[in-house]
Amino acid sequence: MPYKTCFLHCLVCAIGFFPIPAALAGPPESRGVSVMDHSSLKWEPIATLRGKDRAVAEQLLDKYDVAGPYLQIAVRSDSRVAHFKSRNGYLLAFKIPSGGSCGYEFEIFISEGNDRNPLWTVCADDMWFDRDPTSGVPDLIAAEGDLAARRNRWDGHTWRPIDWIATLPPSDDLTPLDIKESRAQLAALNKSYDYAALFKFAAVRAPIENALGQEFPHFLENMGTRIPLEIKDGYLIALGMAPHSGGSEYGAVAIGLDHGDVYAAFFTDPKLTIVSKRKQFDQLPSPFQELLTGQPSFDPARISIRFLPSDGAK
Repeated sequence: MPYKTCFLHCLVCAIGFFPIPAALAGPPESRGVSVMDHSSLKWEPIATLRGKDRAVAEQLLDKYDVAGPYLQIAVRSDSRVAHFKSRNGYLLAFKIPSGGSCGYEFEIFISEGNDRNPLWTVCADDMWFDRDPTSGVPDLIAAEGDLAARRNRWDGHTWRPIDWIATLPPSDDLTPLDIKESRAQLAALNKSYDYAALFKFAAVRAPIENALGQEFPHFLENMGTRIPLEIKDGYLIALGMAPHSGGSEYGAVAIGLDHGDVYAAFFTDPKLTIVSKRKQFDQLPSPFQELLTGQPSFDPARISIRFLPSDGAK
């Protein structure tokens, strides 16, 4: 199936693109900021709540258990609540099994006196809280997939996204072999959705991460929903898009299994960034050119294209 056709087809009916659960990834670390897995909170059954807290919980359960008999059972039996302090009271965090493409619906309420006010909701595979918040309210870090998570910071009224965090293994856990030495291992990923395994190879990850710098976690987020890896004309091809982005945010990689060259594309509408040792679009390998020109958003008259060297040079 041509790339463009596959991309559109997957957007419409979610066949081919596959959201990867974040349970495959470990808790993120962002530039030395210490975070904790939400499981280190004390998650308790909804039945432990009393009074107004219980009333809020019952309203949430009524909202979410309309999706079908199976989910009703999961919502009632598997939903959990946790408390943590805020500056003016305490926060109630509800974790509710989701019937959508992500693992849970996380809903946050603030308890101040007699009021229980909703603050934030996100559908995500996992969520973490910053250990050391400066605002009196923790940063919330929500992950959809196994590559990246989004950090959200309290602005006095709600949490707003401020940056992305890579949830990949640290660099010292990477496979040190170059691409030619790792050819058989990389080729074995063909037809799989295991992009996390792809980025365990230093020869793949390092040139992309070095070129993109602080944009690298955002690039990973853009590969959260993906097609299977595919070998075409000697290149291992990866293509993904950010969850719920409608194609306006995507990432792509092409790895020359015979030559050892690495190419990456990072699109956030209307800017396309290409990591490449070549500086002209028509000099890119034909499988990679076809991959990019086949995307619905590719319109040279509308988008801007910049090239970043893949050899680390600036």
